[in-house]
Amino acid sequence: MTLDSSVLVSASAPGHPLFEFAEPAALEGRTRNCRLVGHTIAEAYSTITLPPFSRRPADAISYLSQFFDPAPTGIQAQSYPLAVSELAELDVFGPALYDGLIAIAARDAGLTLLSLDLRALRTYTAVGVDFRLLQE
Repeated sequence: MTLDSSVLVSASAPGHPLFEFAEPAALEGRTRNCRLVGHTIAEAYSTITLPPFSRRPADAISYLSQFFDPAPTGIQAQSYPLAVSELAELDVFGPALYDGLIAIAARDAGLTLLSLDLRALRTYTAVGVDFRLLQE
C-alpha cells in the first residue's frame, strides 16, 4: 500500500475538508508500514510548506518522516524516459504527468495506491495501477 500526496496533505491538517477520509488512511499507512513513492514525498512537502498550510520545513519533514519506514520506492533515473513515453502514449500531460509518475512507481512496486484526488483517477486508471479512492 502507498498513499498519494492528496492523502498526506489532507491528513496533515485537522481543519482540511478531507481530513475525515485522510486521517484513517494515514493511520493505516503507519500501522501497515505503507511504502511511499519518492515523488509523493516531494509533492506533499512542497504543498504543506506553502499557504494555506505554511508548515516550517522542519515540521513538514517531521510529519512526513513517520512514513519513511519502509524506505520509499520510485522510478529509477534511467527509467524516466520510458515512463514519460508511456504517459505520453496514454495521453497524460501537464500536471497529470506527476500523478502518472506516482502511479507507475506504485504499479511497478505492486502497491495499492490510496487517493483522495478525483482529478488523478483518469491517470491512475490509464496507467493500470491498483488504487482505492477514499471518498465516494
